Amino acid sequence: MRFLIGTYTEQMDHVDGHGDGILAVTLNAESGRLEALQVLAAVRNPSYLAVDRSAARVYAVSEMADEDGAGTIAAFSLDAGGTLTWLNTVSSGGPFPAFLTVDEAANLHVANYGGSVASFTLSPAGLEDASNVFHYPTPPSNHVRQDSSHPHHIAILNREMLVCDLGAGSIWVHDLAADGKPVEQPREQILIGSAGPRHLVVHADGRHIAICNELDSTITLMQRQDDGTFIPLSSVTTRDRQGPDNLAAAIIASASNRALFVTNRGDDTVSLFDWTGPTLNLRAVHQLAGKTPRDAALAPDGRHIIVAAQDSDLLECLIYDEAKMSVSPRSEMDIASPACVVAL
Repeated sequence: MRFLIGTYTEQMDHVDGHGDGILAVTLNAESGRLEALQVLAAVRNPSYLAVDRSAARVYAVSEMADEDGAGTIAAFSLDAGGTLTWLNTVSSGGPFPAFLTVDEAANLHVANYGGSVASFTLSPAGLEDASNVFHYPTPPSNHVRQDSSHPHHIAILNREMLVCDLGAGSIWVHDLAADGKPVEQPREQILIGSAGPRHLVVHADGRHIAICNELDSTITLMQRQDDGTFIPLSSVTTRDRQGPDNLAAAIIASASNRALFVTNRGDDTVSLFDWTGPTLNLRAVHQLAGKTPRDAALAPDGRHIIVAAQDSDLLECLIYDEAKMSVSPRSEMDIASPACVVAL
């Protein structure tokens, strides 16, 4: 099993980046060892990656703001041997792109943490220039991370786009046009507030979403109603201890959708929840070896979880036991400033 790893390559306000760009690692499922580290592309701050459904194209953000006040998105082809070939690079449509995703209608959608969302049409040459670039208003807040709009995640669901805006404390719901591009005016604003929505996952039932709130380390569970609107069901902490200085980060669902995993930066843990759809219960908290687990990904076998410990230059491989609802350590690999993990 192969994984792509995005890294921070330079020092920024929130990270002492010294990575090498886009890397590849292999997981030996039998031994649980991470092997065969390889540098694939020397991209500047590729802190988030996306792979299309055919695993033939890879897209990478460059988390930065250049002289024009924007980051960039690079498109690559990926061959059967695992070689990346650069196709083209375009402006991300705003500063500090933090997330990107490919939909079924041949579009790429990007969340720029600096305050915008942009969509791109995929082409044989890579990416066309950004279209449907738009911004959101920001309600008053006393939190330094909510000084303006900070889009951080995008999910496509039922011909809709859901945008997690940490700065605005909101999930913005947009209808999608026939070409898959979002309609600029949001149909709904789901107000989360000072909890700070960072990422979300959708349950297999299509009715329930779990929102990972970075600023107060909680998960907000919501349910879609028959009219398409969402109502809150509950809020659950991601932590097993009291104290300041924790920021929830990645949220992923197990292959069966029975479990949710959330990484905690500060506590440096992975929390495991039992998720039925309408209910969410904390079952276990695993202490990681590394610091600042920014991202995590589930292996295709559904049993291994790869965690990127950004500030310890470490990848950690965990084993998930669904029968016991537990996670435990399996192996580690040294990688400079890992920020993103994507399974191929």
